[in-house]
Amino acid sequence: MVEVRDHFDREASTYASAYHRSSNSGYSFRIRKQRVLELFDKPGGAVLDAGCGPGVLVDELVRGQGCELWGVDVSPEMIARARERHSGLERVHFGVGDVESLPFQSGFFDAAIAMGVLEYLPHSGPALQEMFRVLKPGGTLIVTLPNAVSPFRVWQRFVWKPVLFALRPLVGRWFPVVKRLTSPVNQREFEFMKHRLVYERMGGSVEDVVYYNFKPFPSPLDYLLRGLQHRISARLESQCRSRLRFIGTGFIVKVRNSG
Repeated sequence: MVEVRDHFDREASTYASAYHRSSNSGYSFRIRKQRVLELFDKPGGAVLDAGCGPGVLVDELVRGQGCELWGVDVSPEMIARARERHSGLERVHFGVGDVESLPFQSGFFDAAIAMGVLEYLPHSGPALQEMFRVLKPGGTLIVTLPNAVSPFRVWQRFVWKPVLFALRPLVGRWFPVVKRLTSPVNQREFEFMKHRLVYERMGGSVEDVVYYNFKPFPSPLDYLLRGLQHRISARLESQCRSRLRFIGTGFIVKVRNSG
């Protein structure tokens, strides 16, 4: 977790602005956030934003839907940015914390959101158990995850990243993207059909799953043809629940706490 904390401390100053960039990650961040908000169903409720970063959900949930939000992040720099961006705003609370040991009483929240969190943990079970603990009966949990069976991710995992690791000593100093993609902070990937069993064992009921970020081109074409890729991806997003959904590089699970 130290590597993850340090990584996001370094990213804190530019993380919020990444949502507005024309980059591949910017597109992915935007469509992920859009899908999460579409699944959210607790307006006016108490919301946990686990791994809140610089508070990217505050405008929509607090200002837009009248929620009260508690944001927790392992990165002190992210929390500092969140407090700076939303200073003076009531019904918002930020603190450094561990999603595997949340400082809240059981049954406190109407909803919990973990956007870009579980993939950085060695095991997802303890964090999910904690989020279920702090949810009220009937509360909503929304979790985003990288899709292990996406053709794009399969290519990245078995072809592109091994090539980059081999080339890093030669070209890493001139191409920052090589350094970023070969970062020692690894992201775990998930298969929905296996992962859903975790929720069922905890007494949760999966109500919906949607896929997002449909990338038609493998690397490095996704960089070279970025504009075209984003246009095609935008058209393919309508397949988020169809038989073609597995193409999405990520998926989002909405779970009801049945406890």
